[in-house]
Amino acid sequence: MLHAGSSRIDYRTDCNVWAAKKEAEMKEILMFYRDDCGYCDMAFRALEELMGANPEYAKIPFRKVEETQDPVYADKFDYYATPTFYVGDEKIFEAHIGLKYDQMKDEVEKVLKTAAEE
Repeated sequence: MLHAGSSRIDYRTDCNVWAAKKEAEMKEILMFYRDDCGYCDMAFRALEELMGANPEYAKIPFRKVEETQDPVYADKFDYYATPTFYVGDEKIFEAHIGLKYDQMKDEVEKVLKTAAEE
């Protein structure tokens, strides 16, 4: 942080401020899933893999809703299949029959990148 009359930068403070600002700018991911959903299992596996490869993704605010445990809340959203991901108020991805793991991983990565955008 630059102080008046100083050209020195406190990198520790600047980095902490930047990290906190970056985290605050990340949009929350809302994921609807079901415990008995094979596509949801693929999505969770992709999330684990992607967050392991990019620790910044693990900092994104993330809320999971098991639709059978909170059907009243789930019914407020426009989706038919699980998993479904929202970033903010926007539906980014909704699963469909026939998805392969690589396709699911690509879609989950798009969700993570959308949430991480400034």
